[in-house]
Amino acid sequence: MFPPDCQLFGVLGFSLLFNSRIKTASMTAFIGIYTNTLRLESIDFTHIPIQAVLLIAAFIVGISTFYFSHYNKCPRIALSYLRYVLWFPVSICSA
Repeated sequence: MFPPDCQLFGVLGFSLLFNSRIKTASMTAFIGIYTNTLRLESIDFTHIPIQAVLLIAAFIVGISTFYFSHYNKCPRIALSYLRYVLWFPVSICSA
């Protein structure tokens, strides 16, 4: 598994690539760190299917995005879209 700092810089760089503001990119990176870590640890240590873990993690991203978008006054799509773009190839390749 990748260390959390690699996940932080990966998501931060990916969101800055799409011209997000620093504040929005850092919130996206923070959401990405804990949801991706939760997703990968759930796949490794439980016997839940990958698609079910992805559904749970996507729900957590949605709830986190809803909270952080109201807290920081930034669009929800800017916080959640980049997480899903990085996850879908992983779920398709591991199925």
